[in-house]
Amino acid sequence: MKKIEQLREQTVELTARLNRCLQYYSDEMHPKEKEIAHLRADITKRVYPIYCEKKLLNKGEKKIIKEFFKNQFTSITPFMELDEVLNEVFEEAHGATFDQVRQDEFEEMRVEMKEMFESMGVDVNLDNLTSEMGEEEIARKMHEVMNDIKNKAEENEAQESLKIKTKKQLAKEEQEEQKEELRNTSIGKIYRSLAKAFHPDLERDIKKIAEKEELMKRLTVAYESNDLHTLLSLELEWIKNEEGDIKQLSNEKLRLYNQILKEQAQEIEDDMLMMTGHPRYHPLKSFFPEYISPFDWHEFTLRQISIEMKLTIKSIKNSLKALERNPLKEVRNIIEAYLDLNNQQPNDEDLNELLDMIIKFKGR
Repeated sequence: MKKIEQLREQTVELTARLNRCLQYYSDEMHPKEKEIAHLRADITKRVYPIYCEKKLLNKGEKKIIKEFFKNQFTSITPFMELDEVLNEVFEEAHGATFDQVRQDEFEEMRVEMKEMFESMGVDVNLDNLTSEMGEEEIARKMHEVMNDIKNKAEENEAQESLKIKTKKQLAKEEQEEQKEELRNTSIGKIYRSLAKAFHPDLERDIKKIAEKEELMKRLTVAYESNDLHTLLSLELEWIKNEEGDIKQLSNEKLRLYNQILKEQAQEIEDDMLMMTGHPRYHPLKSFFPEYISPFDWHEFTLRQISIEMKLTIKSIKNSLKALERNPLKEVRNIIEAYLDLNNQQPNDEDLNELLDMIIKFKGR
């Protein structure tokens, strides 16, 4: 029972931490994301006329600038609609319209998800997912799909239970039925026995009356919440205070209690591990690696990223000022900075990352 108490405290702590992270993102980071998107849209529009001039840039330079455009759109499209000019630049950079690229990427994602579920032996219908949905809406839909899969699995398990079973299966089911019966009946039984023991009207001692009134409050809350863990805690506390013996509880009852509590502890642990997968926290997922524990999601990490966002905003503004003074010179500076950082001809694997570094480099 101590483990469950610790896990509950950890759940409260984790929920509070994730909510603080979400609040910080909403207050400090999301506005910066939108500002960066508009600044990148502005710089894209400023660079595009230079790119379009036939004699100003050679083929190699245009290739770099085309990748530069692609890099900008990764930060633009999630936060703003593309106007006519941006749609034109997007099509030039990608060789297809924004709607075409979005649809292709979405279909690829849906196929991958379908294959993933099939590998798990699950047939799921994803036709209600469309490319017009935002990331958060898709996350909510997938959350619903996972719940449906869980419910169907439980239904299948119930149907399987109707089939002819081995002695081992029957013994296991009998044990499960005993646990379920104990779970369903223990709450009422414990409540009635403890309510009788805790009732303050049976006491004459003023101090004990106050103690029992408090115990009755705790007992009532636990009963109304179907909280077996707290009821068991109160029962054991009462036995101890009355100088009773835990052996008053049968060995079988104690064994089943322990098993139920272990299962409850495992459920709490699983819920905590799955907490960051809830659609509520979807905006935070891009800032933390998928493989880390939810307990490693810290506001400090977001504060560091927010500082980088400020530097990015400053850098893009400086580049925009340079483009106003001498557009061609600034475009060539971007290309030269790329070549200096890469020290070789462009390659597709690290080009996007390096181009983002260029923007920051030029503004410092």
